Amino acid sequence: MNKYNRNRYGKTAFSISGLIKLPVVLMRMKQPQSYLIRWGKHILPSSWANQVRNQLLYWRYADKNRRFVAAHPEQSLPPLAFLAETFKPDYAAYVEQGSATVAALIPLIKPYLSANAKNALDWGCGTGRLTTHLQKLLASLHWYGCDVRADMIQWNQNNLAHINFAITQQEPPLPFQHVKFDLIIGFSVLTHIPAALQQAWLNALSENLADDGIVLFTTHGSAYQQHLSLKQQAHLVVVGYWDNQRGNARSRSRAIYHHAPKFHTIIEQYMDVLSWYDGAKYPALIGGQDIWICKKKSRNCGTENG
Repeated sequence: MNKYNRNRYGKTAFSISGLIKLPVVLMRMKQPQSYLIRWGKHILPSSWANQVRNQLLYWRYADKNRRFVAAHPEQSLPPLAFLAETFKPDYAAYVEQGSATVAALIPLIKPYLSANAKNALDWGCGTGRLTTHLQKLLASLHWYGCDVRADMIQWNQNNLAHINFAITQQEPPLPFQHVKFDLIIGFSVLTHIPAALQQAWLNALSENLADDGIVLFTTHGSAYQQHLSLKQQAHLVVVGYWDNQRGNARSRSRAIYHHAPKFHTIIEQYMDVLSWYDGAKYPALIGGQDIWICKKKSRNCGTENG
């Protein structure tokens, strides 16, 4: 049996599951689960809290996942443990929300995408939740994907065809130094990269763009400031971002918040901002994250706000 499939429906995902003795029916009730997840964040060490959270979610979605797998036997689906770390362990949402997110991004990209575009990168691709849909909707492009998780990249290479996947490090450069990209997508990546590395990555993205290439990335903007204290919000305005410094770089626990006006001036040191969508103003686009579309620095390019 494949090591990734033995816990496919989440019944024996973590050894810590033995500590959880509540009835399965209770685990599948959303209100008790939400309470336990919030309680666990404050009481347990972060690694334990994450495992408890994941186990509760495995139980919540077990029946739904079983039905989805039975109805879509041809679908390549990653291990639930991967989804728990990068999204949520819900196969239907993995496919459907991935498709919906890409459908929302494509109209924002196309006005700026070169007619001669050839190469595109999903930076921080995870398990290819967006990559596969991007490949289908922008089929004329040669797609690449990279992520810091070697195990996820290995799964992608074994299961997702016609995409060039590679491991990237937590610090620049990108693993495709021989390629100049006409399009780079960084969905919910800067939201987890430590503040100290943000400018280095902005510079690296610019260096890997073709002359008329564009990059789209997202940030935690004003729609997420409710999660910060007044002191943290004040720091955000002065510096441009706030790093909660929880967990390792790009872990689910690590969260970076951005102050759009200040961060705009930081971006402009490396790229020209073509368009910015305030997540608080356009929450339906991708759930409230700010969207930035930029291009390689040029003297003749102005700034346009969406």
